[in-house]
Amino acid sequence: MKIDQLFQFVSVVENGSINKAAYELFISQSSLSRSIKLLEEEVGDTLLMRTSQGIALTSLGGEFYEYASTVCSNYRQLEQLRLSNKNLVNHRMRVSSHPLSFVEYAFTETFKKYQDQSPLFSLVQQPVSQATYDVKNGLSDVGVYMCTSAAIDNTHRLIRSLNLKPTVIARLPMVVLVSDRHPLALAGKKAISIKSLNQYTFTTGEGNIPWSELLSILRATGSDQAQSYINMSDKTGLINFVACTQTYSLIPSVEQCKVDLHRLNSAPVVTIPLIEEEYYFEVGWFKRANQELSTCCFDFVCTLQNLF
Repeated sequence: MKIDQLFQFVSVVENGSINKAAYELFISQSSLSRSIKLLEEEVGDTLLMRTSQGIALTSLGGEFYEYASTVCSNYRQLEQLRLSNKNLVNHRMRVSSHPLSFVEYAFTETFKKYQDQSPLFSLVQQPVSQATYDVKNGLSDVGVYMCTSAAIDNTHRLIRSLNLKPTVIARLPMVVLVSDRHPLALAGKKAISIKSLNQYTFTTGEGNIPWSELLSILRATGSDQAQSYINMSDKTGLINFVACTQTYSLIPSVEQCKVDLHRLNSAPVVTIPLIEEEYYFEVGWFKRANQELSTCCFDFVCTLQNLF
């Protein structure tokens, strides 16, 4: 289980409603429900009962809540202790981001510049809802997001609602990832339409990215299979799964990136561009509106922006 799952569970209990908790956490109700379901599956029993009055704790859920709320409280105290100790370190930086290869590269390059000065750097990979919370409360200095073109308005609204300032870095064309033995790959087409994906199952290994808006578009194409999707735990799992099945995924093209990131390694997969140019990924970063970036944070942001 992850710390953000515990925060989500505690929020649901304290709000007495999944709807209210989702609103407080700035995530969709379906995403929150799925997170709670996965938590219950990991625990091995039901934690919450859905009633006409809202949410009620099971016997196990009540005991679990006591431990979870204590963990969340201790986590906040540890973060505050870390912040209160910040003056003891010459250079410190905490970045919250989706698990993106080019962010990892920029983080590494920035660290190399300061490594002789014993910096305290952290790269935390988490969904944008948690990243905005951390940046807003000073737990992280910089947040990096990636969202689909269908989710741009909601993502910017979320960021600005917390008095954070977003800066767009790049818009990367969306490409289809399939096995090199997939019918779409064997057809030899240089580009395919979104409708051609109807009969295949969508798979994602980047569950932290808000997919709900794009899934609505896929459903509108008339595909029954597009109404559900498979979520792998990470990008490596995604590539291996797609390489062995007739599923597909949608990933950003990195042709605009100045660094060879070797994202797909030697896996038997290929990418095919989409005909429709309106489907793309937006990459950006955000900070508190009145925040002045430290020197190392500024260097990180510049390094990241210069990759595109």
